Parts: sequence; structure tokens; C-alpha cells
Amino acid sequence: MGQDTLTFHFALDEVEVRGVSPRRNIEKIQIGAEQLDVHEMSRLPTLFGEKDILKSLQLLPGVQAESDGSSGYQVRGGTSAQNRVLLDDATIYQSGHLMGFFSSFNGEALQTATLYKGQVPAQYTGGTASVLDLTTRNGHFQKYHGGVSIGLLMGKIQVEGPIWKNKISFKIDARRSYADLIVRLIPRFRKTTLNFWDINARVSYSINAQDKLYATFFMGRDNLGLHNVVAMNWGNIAGTVHWQHSINDYWSNHLSVVYSDYALMDGFDYNEETYSMQGWIRQAHIKDQLTWEPNDNHHVIMGYKFNWYDVASGEWKIRSLYEKDESMGLENSLWLNDDWQIIRPLSLSMGLRVNAFTTIGEATHWTIEPRLSLNYKIMERMSLKTGYGLTSQNIQAIRNLDLAMPFDRYLITGAGIKPQTAHQVSLGYTYLTPDDKWELSVEGYYKHLFDVADYKDGTSFTSDIRLENLVLSGEGRAYGAEFMVRKTVGDFTGWAAYTLSWTQNRIAGINYDRWYYASQDRRHSVNIVLMYTLPKGWSIAATWVYNSGQAMTIPIAKYHINGYTYFYYSDRNAYRAPDYHRLDLSADWQTETKKHLVHAVNISIYNVYNRYNPFIIQFANSSGSSTATQWALFGIVPSVSYTFKF
Repeated sequence: MGQDTLTFHFALDEVEVRGVSPRRNIEKIQIGAEQLDVHEMSRLPTLFGEKDILKSLQLLPGVQAESDGSSGYQVRGGTSAQNRVLLDDATIYQSGHLMGFFSSFNGEALQTATLYKGQVPAQYTGGTASVLDLTTRNGHFQKYHGGVSIGLLMGKIQVEGPIWKNKISFKIDARRSYADLIVRLIPRFRKTTLNFWDINARVSYSINAQDKLYATFFMGRDNLGLHNVVAMNWGNIAGTVHWQHSINDYWSNHLSVVYSDYALMDGFDYNEETYSMQGWIRQAHIKDQLTWEPNDNHHVIMGYKFNWYDVASGEWKIRSLYEKDESMGLENSLWLNDDWQIIRPLSLSMGLRVNAFTTIGEATHWTIEPRLSLNYKIMERMSLKTGYGLTSQNIQAIRNLDLAMPFDRYLITGAGIKPQTAHQVSLGYTYLTPDDKWELSVEGYYKHLFDVADYKDGTSFTSDIRLENLVLSGEGRAYGAEFMVRKTVGDFTGWAAYTLSWTQNRIAGINYDRWYYASQDRRHSVNIVLMYTLPKGWSIAATWVYNSGQAMTIPIAKYHINGYTYFYYSDRNAYRAPDYHRLDLSADWQTETKKHLVHAVNISIYNVYNRYNPFIIQFANSSGSSTATQWALFGIVPSVSYTFKF
């Protein structure tokens, strides 16, 4: 129910039916789930003109960007570290390039994208804020296709086609930035390294009508360096193998083996001061999932997963000091999820997941996670939904900054560290107009989190190699309401969304043990998206974004003692940065020749009215009163790109 994109894999000729069913949100059971149209999202204007699925997510209600231009996103009061991102079932960490300004995912490689921000089906876990499930596209089984794209800061290439016609296909998509090639034209920066690249590859094999086999590979890397002084590189590697087997008309099985590896390395060498650090998350799993569909109104999923983890929160060498913090863990999971239309107006999704996480050499932590979502169709075009879910997270990123940058350290469940858990309840209402063109929706939620970890006051990620010595744990809560008006049919489409929300934490030893607003708290958020299809291959789009200012802690007094100045700070996050808003525009033109050659041009303008939104606010000491300086990252940024496909 509620499917809006149909893809017939491994057929004689792959057929893709694009388009959004106007009734998808009336019919679907899961509350807070967004099935994204990857093609539609690619039409939206973005920074530097690069089509970016993660930045498009930020335009949905309840989702916001971490900072100006960042692909890091926050869902319903969570941090980006509380999102789980899956690519063909492989977990991707730090899913951003160039300090988060580009996402790690090439839009040309993606087939589907589903964001779960409310009730999450039982087959998913690992993110207390959201789960984003991405899948890649098959290559064409009959014909060869390819393309080249040249943009302001990067180039892309893609190629696909049959290896064995109608049986085996391949698809390869690759990107590489060339900002460093431009920077090196300046003599003083000729030895500077500043680039990123990624590659997606997929091979699909249609064995027979009952058995399908496919393997995927992803690798992305960022490199940053300045002469022989500073060097940093980080990125992900992921490989998956999937076997889909249809047992009969009612039963099917999906077996997958997955490996992923996120690694960070950085070093500094200046005036005989040397420092190097690295960290990693390596994990492998085998998963078997059985599906039973006795009829069109009943869909049952049950499965088992074994996961192995190797997590190094830090391994560093500072001068002659060498220290390392590494832990290994094993996780066993069982789940059952049942989507069932009991009677015509009432559908439910009920599930249960049991996790057993063991840090090797320590005790096992158990979590039992019930999931429930109800959809009651009041009328043919009107539905009322409610849901409850408990999710857990055994690997937590401890933020040194409030941005998705590669300076996080990762905390694994173990002695003295419990899994982070989140209880969420939500209630929603959806109405579709009689002409099926306009959709109105409202959704409210309340979420309570336990064992939320954060740095102690006065510490940072390098204060101690043992990460558990640096953090305190407490609780958090987030609640709010999301409103949306959306048009999905016709040449003119888009939506307007408003979110009212609160996010607070309470951690013993911080802010006098009182509740305080989290740094990601935003009281008001507005997103307006307009898209219009014109004749002769043209389309235009505009987006306007508004967010309340970020919560922040500032110095409210200072003291001079023995020639030194000491600041006295306000309560944690008691003040607000200035509000954030900007307007983006884009125009796309595409034409296809008689020989089926496609030429496409994109023109984008980011931050049209050149507002300098706050990125960093610094407080400087002076002989009199202290002054605050606001630093902006981007003003107006025009861009253009050209794509050729065959």
C-alpha cells in the first residue's frame, strides 16, 4: 500500500514508472515516513549546483540543516550523529564531503530513498533520531548508456549496460572535485591538497525467475593537506552481496552479507611539534530476512542479523606519547514486523525487535524495542495516524563541534556506557482534496531519550584517550508539531512546511543539573518549495528557508586577575544566534536529439539576496567590554553545470 514508484528489476528491459501517487500518504501505514522521489528532489536548487539528496531532505518538515551549506541534517531535535544512513544496507558514517558541503551520495546512482522520522519498522535500528534507507540503481540489461557532467567544483561520469544481455548488468558512477586544481594555480597554494572523490558500482544478475543476485561497492574519500604541515583524509568503504529468492507466491527470502569501514587520519608537524591521530569504525554483518504475503492486505517480515564491530575512538601519537582506545563488539538481533489491513478503514504496522549487544570481555546489554503504527481512514481522502516506537543506538558519535565534521569520536556500548534509547509517540492527520491535487497534513510528536552522552564542561575530544572518562550521560526530550501543504500533480508542484519544536537535555554535572536547550534546538522552521515545468525542456525551481537562531552559550561577565582575563558564562545555551534565512533559484534545460543523445544545463543561484547568515560567532577580549564577531560562510553563489548522456 502507498507505493508510488515501481521498478521491475532484472526484466528484459528495465521499466521505471516515475510519479507520485496523490494518495500515497493517505494509504501508507507508517507515521512520519517520507518516500522520496529522487527525480523530483534532483530538480531543487542547491549549493554549487550539485544535486544532493541530503540537502533536499532538509526541506521537509521536522528536518533542518546543521549549518549553512551543510549536507548534515537534524531530525526532530536530534543531531546528525543520531541518524542512521544505509546505502544498500551498509551503514555510512560522516556522509558528507568537503567538511559536509556535499553529501557522499551521487544522485545519479540512487534508485530509492526513504526517511523514517517517526515510527520505524522493526527491521531497522541504530538511529534514535531517524533512519535513511537508500538503494542504488541497476544497470540497463539491454543497452549501453553513459554520461559526463561538468560543474563548478566537480565532474561526474557514469556508464551502464549489459555484461550478458538480459541476464547480467553493471552500473558505475564516479565523481571527483577539482577545487585543488584551481587553487594550485595560485603560487602560494601549489602544494595544497583539497579534494574528494567517490565511486558507486553495482552488478546485477538475474539467475532465473525466482533468484536474483546483486553486489554493490561504494568508496568515498576526502583529502586535505597544506604543504608538509597538515594532512587529513577520511572516508567510507562499503561492499554488499544480496541474494533474493522467491520461494512461492507467498514466501520470499533476502540474504545479505555486508562490510563497511569508516576511517579518519590526520596529522600535524610544525616547529618540531608533531601530532597524529586516527580512528575507525569497521563492521560486518550477515542478515537473513523472510517475507510472507498471504494477500495484498497482509505483509509480514521476520529476520535475524549478526553484526561484528571494531571501533577505535582514538589512536594518537603526540610527540613521544602513544595512546589507543579500541573496543570490539558483537550484536545479535531478531525482529518481526506485521503490516496488516484488518478491515477496510483500519491498517496497522506492529513489530518487535530484540537486540543483544556485547562488548568483547564485558557484559551483554539487551534492548527490547516495540514498534506500532495505526492508520484509520476517516473518509476516502482523510486519514488519522498514530504511532509509538522505541529505538536504540549502540554507537554514539560524541561531537566536538555542532557540525558534521570529521572530528567526532565514537563511543561504543560497554562497561558504564548504556545504549542510547529513544521513546517516541506521534499523532498525525492527512487530507487530500477531491481533485487529488492538494494534500494537507499535520503531525505532532513527543520524544524522550535516555543515556544521551556529551562532553563534560572544560573537556574536548583530545583531553583523554579513554572517551568514557570525558563524557557524562543524561536524558533528552524533543516535542513539536509539523504542518505541510503539498501539491504533487501538474506542471506546478511543491510544498510549504512549518515546524514548531523544542529540544532540551538534562545531564548531571552540566548547567547545575537543570534542563537546558540543546544546541540543535530551533523554535521555528519554514520551508517553501516551488517547481514549475515549462515547454521546450525547461523547468525552474525556487526554495526559501527560515530557521530560528541556534541556541548558544555566551560570556556575560569577565574578571581581571593578576593580568589575566577570565570569562563568566551564561547558563548552557541560554542565548540565540541571529535567525537564518535564504532564497535559492535554479533553472534546468534538457533536450534529446534524434540519436537519443541528451544535453542538459543547470543554472543555480544560492542565497539570491546575499544574506550573510551566522556560521561562527566569536567573542573577543578588549580593554573595555567584550565584542562579538559574526562570521558568515557564504554570500550569493551562482553556478552552472553541463551534462551529456548517451
